[in-house]
Order: sequence, then C-alpha cells, then structure tokens
Amino acid sequence: MNPILVRYLLCPLSILILFAFPGSAVDYQLGVDAAKTIGPLKKFWQEGVGSCHIYMTLNSAQGINFKAHYAMAAKELGMKRVRAHGILDDDVGIYKEINGAPVYNWKNLDSIYDYIVSVKMEPLVELSFMPSALASGTKTFGWYNGSPGNITPPKDYDKWMELCYRIAKHVSERYGAAVVEKWYWEVWNEPDLAVFWGGSKEDYFKLYDYAVEGLTKALPNAKVGGPSIAISEGVWMDDFIEHCMNANLANPAKKSVKVDFVSWHTYPGQSGQAGIVGAHTRTANRIAAKKAKYPQLNVKNFLTEWNTSYKGGDTYNSEIGASFVAKVAHSMFPDQNGGVPAPDVAAFWVISDIWEEWDNTKALAFGPMGMILRQRNARKPSFLAFQMMGMMSDTLVQLTGGTKAEPGLNGFATYDKARRRMHILVYDHNRGDGDDIPQAYVDKVRLSVSNFPYAPGKLQVQRWGVDRNHNNCFRVWEKSGKPAFPSAAVWDQMEAAGKLTQITGSHTVTEAAGSVNLEFEQLQPGVSLFILSDGEIPTALEGRGSLDGILPMAPDWHWDGEGLVLGAAYAGATHLEIFDSRGAFMAMVPVVNGRAAWKPDQRPRGSLLVARAIGKGVPGRLAILAPE
Repeated sequence: MNPILVRYLLCPLSILILFAFPGSAVDYQLGVDAAKTIGPLKKFWQEGVGSCHIYMTLNSAQGINFKAHYAMAAKELGMKRVRAHGILDDDVGIYKEINGAPVYNWKNLDSIYDYIVSVKMEPLVELSFMPSALASGTKTFGWYNGSPGNITPPKDYDKWMELCYRIAKHVSERYGAAVVEKWYWEVWNEPDLAVFWGGSKEDYFKLYDYAVEGLTKALPNAKVGGPSIAISEGVWMDDFIEHCMNANLANPAKKSVKVDFVSWHTYPGQSGQAGIVGAHTRTANRIAAKKAKYPQLNVKNFLTEWNTSYKGGDTYNSEIGASFVAKVAHSMFPDQNGGVPAPDVAAFWVISDIWEEWDNTKALAFGPMGMILRQRNARKPSFLAFQMMGMMSDTLVQLTGGTKAEPGLNGFATYDKARRRMHILVYDHNRGDGDDIPQAYVDKVRLSVSNFPYAPGKLQVQRWGVDRNHNNCFRVWEKSGKPAFPSAAVWDQMEAAGKLTQITGSHTVTEAAGSVNLEFEQLQPGVSLFILSDGEIPTALEGRGSLDGILPMAPDWHWDGEGLVLGAAYAGATHLEIFDSRGAFMAMVPVVNGRAAWKPDQRPRGSLLVARAIGKGVPGRLAILAPE
C-alpha cells in the first residue's frame, strides 16, 4: 500500500491542507526507526529550575509572588527542584545579632520551604547572600526592592559555620532528616565575579569549608557542592576540586572537604547553543580528568543556570527561546555530543517574570527574564517547549536526517511500547543577529517512521507546537503595540495564546504496516511535537500533574455561599490546586478551616475543572469539579 503523505501548511489562519510535496522538494528528510533503541531518555532539564530572589515566594514590590509559578513548574513541566538567590538575605530574616550574640528567626524560611515542599518540589538551597549582621563589609548586589544582598565574606567564620549548622538542623527537624538528605546545598553564587563576591578565591574556599562543616554537623549525609561559577573557561573549577581533595580550612586535620557536586553557569549570547555545549563539554572533561587523578572523587555535574543571555531580552520571550531550549537540551544528549555524559542537573534560569535583580516595576508585561508572565500565568514559548519535552517517553529511538548546525532543524524521538505511542519532537532553531528575527522562515520536512506497529486504519497523529503563528503570547503582545500595562482584552488574548494547543486536530492516516510518512512545513524558529498512536491518545498533554486518574468530586465536598467546603479527610489541607480540563494549572486557592476561598462567581459553570487538595495527611488525588 502506498503511504498517504500528509502535509500541514502552517499559515496564520491555521488551515489544514492535505497534499504531498512534489518529488524531492523538501529541505529535510527525517527518519525515525522504532526498532533502533538508543537507550533511556535522561530528562536532566527537569532536575531543577531557577528563580530570582527567593523572598518573592512570599511577596514582591508589585504585590505578587512566585507560588503559582512554582506549582506550574512542578505540575506542568515536571521540575523537581527550585534554586533561587538570597535565602540568607535580611528580608528573609533568618539571622541577626543582639549584643553580638546570634538570634535566629525561621518564620519566613518555613513559609518559603513549606510551600516548595507542598507542590512536590525540593529546594536546591543556594547559601547566599551574607546576613548584614554577619557581613565583614557593606558591598551589595541587586535591587531586591530595597533589600540587596550583601556579598562580603563573614566577619566571623565560626558564626558562619554555626549559621549553616542551625539551618540544616532546623529543616531536618521540620521536614525529617530522610527528606532533607535528598536536598542539595550549593555554597554561594558566582564567586568568580566581583559583582557577586567581595572576597578572593581563597576566601571562597574558606567560606565553603566552614559551610560544609556546619551542614554536616547537623546532617552528616548532606549533599553539598560549589563553586557555582559563571565562567567555565577559567581555572576556578580545577582549583576548587584540588582544594576539596587536599585541604580543609575549617578542620585541617581532615585534609579534605566533602563535595558531592560541582556547579557552573553559562549564557552563550551570540555563540548560541554551541557555546553552552562547549562549556558543558569542557566541564565534563575537567571532572573526568579529576576523577582519574582522584579515584575517591564522586561528584555530579550541575549546570545551575543557563539561558540565551544573562541580560534578558526578547530571546527569552519569543519563539526563539522555545527552539533554543529544545536545541540546547538535545545537543547535550550523549549521542549528540560524542558520548560526553549529559549534566545531572540543567536548571534553566528562570521560571518567572517576577524579577527584582533590578527595578522591574515600570511594566507588567514581559519582564527581562522568565517563562511565565506576571499576570494571568500566561506561558511564554520557552515554557511550552519544556512542556512538550516533558511529554517524551522514556526510551530514545533513532532519528536521522537533522543537522547540528545553527540555524537548522533536528529532533529526537521516543517510543512507548506499552502504550503504543511514538513521540517525535522537531525543532528548527535560528537565533538571528540580535534579540529577534523579523520574520519566520519555512522548512519543508518529510518525516518517515518505520518499524512502528499499529493496527491498519487506526493510526492517529497529533501535532502540538509553538512558532511565530501558533501558541505565542509574545507575538500577540507585539501585535498590540507592546504595551507595558496591557488592557484586559490584550491580557485575555495573551493568556489564551500561552496555552499549548494542537496545531492540527487528531486524524487517522492509513499507511503500510509499520510505516508512516508525514510531510509538513516547520516555521523557523519553532518546535513541533508529533504523537502517533493506534490506541488511547491524549486530548491534553500529559506529564506530572496531568489528568491521569481523576475521580468524581468527593461526596463530602460541597459548595456553599462562601466557597468549596472540603470533607473531614481534608482537614489538613492548606491549598487547593485548580486545573482546567486540559490539565493546565489555573490557580492556587487557600484553604482556611476546611473551606477553599472560592467565591460563588468563580464556581465552574459549563466547563469541567479539576482540583487537588494540598496539605499534611490529605489524599493526593485529583477530583473533578463538575460543571453546573
């Protein structure tokens, strides 16, 4: 049987046209072979995500906070950890001194970490910056709504060690040592830059050693690392590992200091994806060389910040960010990078547009960095790229015909044999010459899938994606004139555009047994996810926090004039997560005295919503809030 070739023409009106490309009139001929397994897919990009000043988990200069965005990162993207600056800053308020004696206050720290833990994430604790009462100087970093972080070494290293001990002891008691032993503790941020560290390299090594001594006194199995450097080309990483293997400034008798991971950052600018891959390769090779020299060295490789540029800009906001995310992640797969192992963590910087490293209050739309806008939880294209990548199943199979060049098109594929599903992610990246690209380019693609068993006549094909014309809140904002404070109508449009939807609907394709051929146009920059199956196929992108296993609304839940009253089994609930029928996170509603504070006019009318209660000892199920 001759294959039916299906071409998707991506025009602004999203019209679906069926026809075959003539002859060889394609730019890329991709081939996927379900029988050729590469190995397990390691989703290292889900191991962590960055966040600005951690106090904004509670509040910010604009009266908004990170909470909903943390929940979205966990539930929609599968992010496991969050890393943020400033847990030791004065606005969090852990440490002060009275008559020279340390005084500790855990109120804000508890509120911050309680929330992070409640959404099933862990803090990747960045021990920064120096409490002013403990600082040796007055040099600071950041705007942080009038509470910048002090970047000078401690005036008393014994007090610094005691502070680290007290923090580890407190969180171990609050969350349990078995839980906190899984957390990672990173000492400081970018001490190789004078803007973040007012001491020398040797001062940093001393800071690290005393921090480790304090942490491990409270928690012997604490996982700790550094040096969280900004510039991977220098000798900081080598010098740090050599120090850890041969000295301990806090306890010289030990002659070494514990190190469980080494961390670094990279922002490639105009070097693009190649800059990140080069930095990763150098770092991985440095680690390998040190492991060969020191067999006892057993460290993980943590990339704890990465993005297009540390300065922000429209590459963070547009479809360029989406294709960049997919290309960078794929370029660090071992099969794409000469067998070099992927990093253990690649924490994208940052999750939210709520940002205070500098004063960002002069606008409400499209801050300098982030994947989620400050209003309506509108998702930028980079967020949608991570969402599609999270959909990939666990077994990589061979995809050929793409290019590692930039600009250029490539992709990767996974096969879920149990659910008879193939996932194929195609990205077409072009970073342009600056922050933006004036127009989309078009690549014609023929995609051939072989050795994929399915029932004849039953195959379904879905296409999800983001590009200049699809699922792109930035281009909606651009068309409205880029207002700093958009109107309600523009916010409505941006919110809708930020939800990942199919570029085309599901449809059945009849093909030769085990073979599928698709033809489509891919806009550059852009990302597409194809899902092929002859069985159950999702109507919404699944993943952690999806609608799998939803149940009818609990019989002891009911509406009253004040909100949604939860049953006795939910007495410990503190919040209610609300999702739409596609599984996209909508809101986090406080629960007080067993009632979710949801006003009557917010009740679901005519559309299905889904909720999950959060709190100690409450059932972790998803429940349907039936429409009225």
